[in-house]
Amino acid sequence: MSGIIVDFTLDDLIQHTDTAVIGKVTEILPVKKDEFKSSYLLIYTDVVIQPERYLYGKSEADYIAVRVDGGRIGDTVMVVEDEAEFTVGEECVVFLTHPTYAHTAPEGFSDDNYYIVWADAKYNILDGILVNGSDKKFALSDVEQQIATIRGE
Repeated sequence: MSGIIVDFTLDDLIQHTDTAVIGKVTEILPVKKDEFKSSYLLIYTDVVIQPERYLYGKSEADYIAVRVDGGRIGDTVMVVEDEAEFTVGEECVVFLTHPTYAHTAPEGFSDDNYYIVWADAKYNILDGILVNGSDKKFALSDVEQQIATIRGE
């Protein structure tokens, strides 16, 4: 699978996502597959995050699920370049959007607490600094100030 990934700015992420959350990855669910338009196989993985704090947007759920494309089922592997990668136990900040396409939330999750994460929209937290795979870095305090400026939250 190949494509061009748009490089989102922090402002883009804040303006065009439904919620941003600081949370801890608690579980990575078994990889699943969907048939897309009857001719394309899509392999994806759902990641469970326990929110510690919402930077904007809210959910009443104790846990949220985040879908990321890619994974392995038997001999079939789908690798999606620049897709967010998660590890159980890590603390991260994710900018999330509800899927706008047909989807099935994992068991125990509703559409209200099921999200997708865009490329460049997942950051690890290292001593108050947000860092992602493309080497973007932001101080958490600066992100919170930018959210207040853009979203008034």
